Amino acid sequence: MNRVISDTAEYACYLFDHAAKPLLSDFMKNADRDIIGDIYSEHGLWEYAKDCVNRNQVGLLY
Repeated sequence: MNRVISDTAEYACYLFDHAAKPLLSDFMKNADRDIIGDIYSEHGLWEYAKDCVNRNQVGLLY
């Protein structure tokens, strides 16, 4: 069973890489930030991580 799941996942990655990426390339070149979002800055990602840790710690106290 694990072999079937592994083969299926590998085939899905192959399909995405060889079929979907070429189809999406023109769309992604013209996509605005409101569709795909912005890149996290290192500072923004750090703040997000600290917020997650704080929320988890507060949840553990109750």
